[in-house]
Amino acid sequence: MNIFRTLIASLFAIALAIPSPVHAADAYWLDELYAFYYLISFQLDDQLKAIKAKGGKTLLLHSDDLPSPLLSYIAWRAKKAAGLKTVLWVQWPNKSNLLRMGDVHGAHAVQVDDHYFNNPPIPLVSLKKQLGNKQLWCSFQPGQWNYSTARTCDHSDIQLYRQTCENTIFNTYRLGILGNPNVAISTYHSGDKRDDRLVNCITRRAKPYGNSVFVFKWANNEELVKYFLKFISR
Repeated sequence: MNIFRTLIASLFAIALAIPSPVHAADAYWLDELYAFYYLISFQLDDQLKAIKAKGGKTLLLHSDDLPSPLLSYIAWRAKKAAGLKTVLWVQWPNKSNLLRMGDVHGAHAVQVDDHYFNNPPIPLVSLKKQLGNKQLWCSFQPGQWNYSTARTCDHSDIQLYRQTCENTIFNTYRLGILGNPNVAISTYHSGDKRDDRLVNCITRRAKPYGNSVFVFKWANNEELVKYFLKFISR
C-alpha cells in the first residue's frame, strides 16, 4: 500500500508541473421544502439567480415529493430566470416517484444515487426508457460502481465526499477510474470557504488524467436546512 501511495504522490508532482485549465462543474442542491417555500414567498427567481451568480451551472432539485407540475415550473424558471439546467434528484426512490419523472417538463436529467443502487425498485434500463429525452444521471458510492451498470447512464460519478485531496485521488486510482473521462469524481462542498481549497486541489490533480470533477454544493447552508427540517418535524 505504501508503494502505491508513493507512486500516486510522484504522479501528483508530475501532474502539478503541467499547466492546465482548472474547471469543475458546480451543481447546487435545492431541498424540496426550501423550493416550495421560495415558490409561495415569491423568492424563487431571486434564489435561482443567486445560484447562477455563485458560478452554478446545474440545479439539483430534490424531487421526492413535489408534484410534477411544480417540478416542471421550477425547471422552467431555472432556465428562464438564471440559465440553469435542472436535474431532478430522486433521493428516496420508489417505483411511483421514479416513473412520474417522465411527466416532468423542462428538466435536463433525472439523477438516482446510492439509495437507488442499494435496492433498485425498477431496472435501470426500464427507468431510462421512461424518461423520454431526459438524461439519466447516476451517482454511486465507491462500492456500488461498476462498468456494466454505469454503461446505462448518461452521466456517472462516484461520491468521494469529505476526504482529503490526497485520499480522494488515491481512492480514484484504487477504484480503477483514474484517467477514465466517462466517470466524474463527485466531491462535496458544504459552503465553508475551506472547501474551496479542497475542490481546487482535487480539480488540479484530477485534470491531467482526464477525470472531470463534479462539485455538489448546497443552495442553502447545510446547517440551516437541517434546522429547518428538524423544526417542521416537531
